[in-house]
Amino acid sequence: MTSDTPSIDRLAKLRGVVEAFTGQAFAVVDGGQFDDLPDVCRREQLLVRSLFLDHPDAEVERAGPWLVSLAQSPDALERVFALTAEKPAAVYWNCASGEAVLHRHLRTLNRVRIPRWAVDGGEVPPLDGSGQEPAAVMFRHWDPRVLGATMPVLNPGQFVRILGPAAEIAFLAEDYGGVRRVVADPAFPPDPGG
Repeated sequence: MTSDTPSIDRLAKLRGVVEAFTGQAFAVVDGGQFDDLPDVCRREQLLVRSLFLDHPDAEVERAGPWLVSLAQSPDALERVFALTAEKPAAVYWNCASGEAVLHRHLRTLNRVRIPRWAVDGGEVPPLDGSGQEPAAVMFRHWDPRVLGATMPVLNPGQFVRILGPAAEIAFLAEDYGGVRRVVADPAFPPDPGG
């Protein structure tokens, strides 16, 4: 059983991992964990960029993922930690290619295709082979619980596709072992795209 509030030790460990990033550090924060994350960030003087740019529904955009460059100020990491310490609301990315490249990449991960049988709640493919056609679903890559469940079951191509230009992802997923690091492996194939 896990607690809704992460332990101080795990938060300190996550902070240490993010502070050790060798490239540029970013946080992707889950707007769904807040009443109005963009407004909260404005008050905290944190610049954020929506990963649901120009969504026709402002509420959906507000509840979606928001990219925060941790290089924008010396205490940006501290402010993001203060906002998200009590919630499963942030995934940290190490990307030397910069904000524009990471922003573009993350926007390509918002929707994924999975077999229809999985969308319908199946745990294994049907024996008759039905339900194999792909269905597009939202991939909540900004939710540490989703990454905690997803990353261990990916094949190398899928793993590389999620990482894209990033060297590393770090997050706290209490139900999946606490602080998790996803590190790019140079032996994996190139990003297949799509």
